[in-house]
Amino acid sequence: MILNLLGRVVSHWDLTQIAPVLNALGKPYSTLTAANRKRPKLPDTEAIRQVLSRLQQMGTVSGFSPRDGKLQVTMKSHSAAL
Repeated sequence: MILNLLGRVVSHWDLTQIAPVLNALGKPYSTLTAANRKRPKLPDTEAIRQVLSRLQQMGTVSGFSPRDGKLQVTMKSHSAAL
């Protein structure tokens, strides 16, 4: 439910607003808050796709693609946005 709400507002938020929500959700969502070369797998939902697209715009996510019913996320190794 929290991710559904975040997905609705994420396009208007920056990383300083998104990061506390993702950190509060714990792993694997907390790994999305920094460019860290990790490759978390997340549920493939529209809300998560919206969050990942916004993080990609901000420079922490390099990309994401469907794999085995989940989204495989590729994090950047560094970010100018941070």
